[in-house]
Amino acid sequence: MDLENAGPHPLINSGSICWCNALVQSLLACKHIRAAIRDKSHERSDSVGLEDTSGREALIFNLIIDFFMKPPNSNSGAEFAAILHQINPHLNGQQQCAYEGFTTFVDGAPKFIGDLFRAYYNKHFICSLCGKESDELDVVSGITIPETVTNSAQIQRFIYAHIDRSVEKCCERCSPTKSVIHSLQYELHNAPKVIAIISEKYSTTKPQVDFPQELQFLGENSAFIQFRLFALIEHSGSKFGGHYWAKIAKRASGETRVFCANDSSIVPEGSTLIPKPESYIAFYQ
Repeated sequence: MDLENAGPHPLINSGSICWCNALVQSLLACKHIRAAIRDKSHERSDSVGLEDTSGREALIFNLIIDFFMKPPNSNSGAEFAAILHQINPHLNGQQQCAYEGFTTFVDGAPKFIGDLFRAYYNKHFICSLCGKESDELDVVSGITIPETVTNSAQIQRFIYAHIDRSVEKCCERCSPTKSVIHSLQYELHNAPKVIAIISEKYSTTKPQVDFPQELQFLGENSAFIQFRLFALIEHSGSKFGGHYWAKIAKRASGETRVFCANDSSIVPEGSTLIPKPESYIAFYQ
């Protein structure tokens, strides 16, 4: 089976795991996960330098490698839910938020997989009382955009740099023990190989987000890095209820095929992955 070019596989919803099925379809469509694992596939947890890991961590390491290197089957959603439960017992197979499942996977996966999704931001603070400036490096696994950011241009700008003028933190100079208001500027320091953008779908205004088809960032040697939308997790209903499904774009031989992967239903949807009001998480690579 050609795992790289195959379309989504029908997944059984064995009971309130549509959130996990949608997440699995999105992750299986990511070319970088399988490529990274392939580089490590000849190394098992007992020979990959995990001397400081516990038996449970080694188990999760091997479960994740095995999951992504074998062809999917109708029970892949349930199998992945069981792996997430090993990482976070709170994810017990019942209805959950797909974003919580995603962050659980990134945080619990082997570092060489989790790093595929981690963006590094420079955080520049300015104290509102004394003007002292300080810098920190922040790591995020997914980029949540505020409800005021809704179109392609705004999303591109927000991911690269944005300002928050109401951050509370202690100031070493004028207020070392009590939080004061700071202005904070975020600037993208290092883009990951896979960018996950999460909308504020469950805010009171429920904005419709026009996720862009492409993102572009300046990389090393002043060369632009281009990212293309390859998966959308969509949802209807409340945050911990309703129903999840995925839209997947598979590109091969210069052609793009888009599928709606809704549990066991796989339906072709043309050649363009179009965000809808139900779109919740967008993945780029």
